[in-house]
Amino acid sequence: MKTLIHVLGSDISHHNQTVLAFFNDVLFSSIPSPEKRQFMVVSRDLTLASRYPRLHINQFDNKKAIAKVIAIQAKTDRNCQFFFHGQFNVSIWLALLFGKIRRRQFLWHIWGADLYEDSAALKFKLFYYFQRLAFKRVGHVFATRGDLNYFFQLNPAIPTSLLYFPTKMDPALTVYEKSINQTDKVTIFLGNSGDKSNRHIEALQAIKKQFAFQPVEIFVSMGYPANNEVYIAEVAQAAGNYFPNGDLTIIKEKMVFDDYLTLLRLF
Repeated sequence: MKTLIHVLGSDISHHNQTVLAFFNDVLFSSIPSPEKRQFMVVSRDLTLASRYPRLHINQFDNKKAIAKVIAIQAKTDRNCQFFFHGQFNVSIWLALLFGKIRRRQFLWHIWGADLYEDSAALKFKLFYYFQRLAFKRVGHVFATRGDLNYFFQLNPAIPTSLLYFPTKMDPALTVYEKSINQTDKVTIFLGNSGDKSNRHIEALQAIKKQFAFQPVEIFVSMGYPANNEVYIAEVAQAAGNYFPNGDLTIIKEKMVFDDYLTLLRLF
């Protein structure tokens, strides 16, 4: 009998809590399980497990600790599979690369920033090399359509499936069909964070090209991650070059989810 363990291998609290809440609240009601779904989570929040009582959660203080236990369990029980929700843990990639975790045991839901190579630092270039090798040993990849297309170009033999991050949105914000004229102002919310994986500057270039003769208003959310001033300045400079008339607003403050939804309602 196969055992499936969901893994949140880095302490990214806001994303991790969204996943845990989805499994605890939404999935439990729509697809009930006779046993609690198992999770391994990196978190030092002592109240975490108590907030998701329908899940069986094992917590770890750091990335190395969880990677060590996963490698041991993978070797002990080869029928055990691990579903990695985002994979930012270097030790886990190395465990896969060197055979401590076998291909069929490794299922990966790409979150975006865990796929792209956006740092020019030497230590990251070395890590990217080993990560690309580890990609070829993944058993199955789940992601958005764009991320799947990017991954497939380099790893065409790896099975893939379409899967989106379980963000809970207000149904009233869903737009099924909306026609616009070339004279209408188009409002664009660019990116979901200030992480470089959003490729803000490339997106600004594309927007400028596509809407060269149409008025636009652009909002760029860059309140996360912290200590990102250098990259924010680069985006601001590019924004000034492409949209010198001040049609672009960079949101530098971190927004709670309810405020984010309030902003979307203004569109």
